[in-house]
Amino acid sequence: MSPNASENIYIEKSVIRAYFMERICKFIYKQDQKKASIAYMTGLLSFLNTMLDSSFEEIFKDLPVVQEVYDALVNKNNFYTELLDFVISFEFDDEQKQKYYSEKFNIDENFGARAYFEAIYEYDRFRQAIS
Repeated sequence: MSPNASENIYIEKSVIRAYFMERICKFIYKQDQKKASIAYMTGLLSFLNTMLDSSFEEIFKDLPVVQEVYDALVNKNNFYTELLDFVISFEFDDEQKQKYYSEKFNIDENFGARAYFEAIYEYDRFRQAIS
C-alpha cells in the first residue's frame, strides 16, 4: 500500500493506536492476553478504511475478524470502541476526554499519558525495524 511503510502516517497512527490500546487493556484487565490482543488488533486496523477508501463493513467481508473487533469498528458499541476513542483523545489533545476515560477506566491520568508516549516509542522501534 505504501512504497515506504515507515513514512506512511496511517501506518504510524495505526501502530501507535495498537500499542496504546494493548497497554491500557492489559492494565485494566490484569494482563488478560486475549483482551489485549483484541485491543491491539482493533487499533492496528483502525485506519484500514481510510487506507483502502472503503467501509469497514466492506473490508470485513473479505477480511474476517473476531466479533469484538467488528463491533468496535463497524457497530462502534463496545469497550474497544471506547479504548479507540481514548487514544484518539491523545492524538487530538482532548484533555476533557482523557480525563473522562481515565476516570471511567479507573486509571491515573499520568498513566494514560505515559502509555501514549510509550506507544510512540514502540512505533519508533517498529519503524527502525522495517527501515
